[in-house]
Amino acid sequence: MRPAPYVKEGAHGLQGAILWGPLLGLLGLLLSCQGALGQMPEEAAEGREGSARIASPSSTPEAPALPEMAQVDAERQDGLVEGADAVPWDRYAWLAEHFPDATPLSLRTRFASPPGYTRLTVAEGSFAEWLRYLPVREDPQVYAYDGRPLQAPAAAVVLLDVGDRDLQQCADAIIRLHAEYLWSSGQFAAIAYHFTNGVRSAWLAWADGERFAKIDGRLRGVSKAKKDHGRAAFRAYLQHLFIYAGTRSLPKDARALAEEEALRPGDFFNQAGSPGHAVLILDIAVDAAGHQVALLGQSYMPAQDFHVLTSSAADVVDGIWFPLPVGALAVLRTPSWAPFSRADAYRLPE
Repeated sequence: MRPAPYVKEGAHGLQGAILWGPLLGLLGLLLSCQGALGQMPEEAAEGREGSARIASPSSTPEAPALPEMAQVDAERQDGLVEGADAVPWDRYAWLAEHFPDATPLSLRTRFASPPGYTRLTVAEGSFAEWLRYLPVREDPQVYAYDGRPLQAPAAAVVLLDVGDRDLQQCADAIIRLHAEYLWSSGQFAAIAYHFTNGVRSAWLAWADGERFAKIDGRLRGVSKAKKDHGRAAFRAYLQHLFIYAGTRSLPKDARALAEEEALRPGDFFNQAGSPGHAVLILDIAVDAAGHQVALLGQSYMPAQDFHVLTSSAADVVDGIWFPLPVGALAVLRTPSWAPFSRADAYRLPE
């Protein structure tokens, strides 16, 4: 449990204030907001979000007991973690950089389809397939960017570095995963996202030396750095992007899904706001009647490990597979946020 954390542009609210008491939580939030506003660059105010539609902490269900984890005798050899549904290390470049000795399970191995359901068929090489084999660690404890343990509704944690600043929050983590997928598939020209103020930042332009400066009151691209197309420069690009991006900018890089369009892994639900929130569909399973349930992933505030959501709600299968909304009046309920409607569904390009 932790007090209210400090706030960045896309900040969301409290995940664990219930044991601290309403008064301490409110005091911590006020102090943390002041600290964040004092530490962020002045121009980042253009991208900040503010006011909330957060699920009440008192309504957040206790995490249920999870199905026993699949046992895998994992050994890293020739770029793979050997075992059932091996994690292909070459697809997830950050593993060798930040977790060289890890022996993670794939998401697919960690979470079997629930009884009576089968996983949705996805295209080879797609974002959906890439997400299905994300590396996850056995310990579901979620940590903040600064190493603090957090209370979070996590069934598992994706083995993904967070960085050392309070930046990689909900929408940022979705951008991070999408950008890493494009990197892994060699689609470097497609790695480009908008700031909240509408300015577009492209990875190849950044790699060629573009940086941003405030000119006439607006952020504008200027050529001022040496060319660098390496991984360190890529991470610096993303860190800068996270300062100015959030739930209000993410829809600029995606398209809203019509109600009749079938959802697929890689789609996300987004409510833009101050703060807003976004959750990512990591995988989908379907039963014989066509009912779909999904594994969902999120980051939150403060910047923290990207985790697979769990809930004790009666309609959540095995505590991890959330029923997807069907129809204009249906909603997706998650433990950290107000309900999402079907109109909140978006898809990023691949």
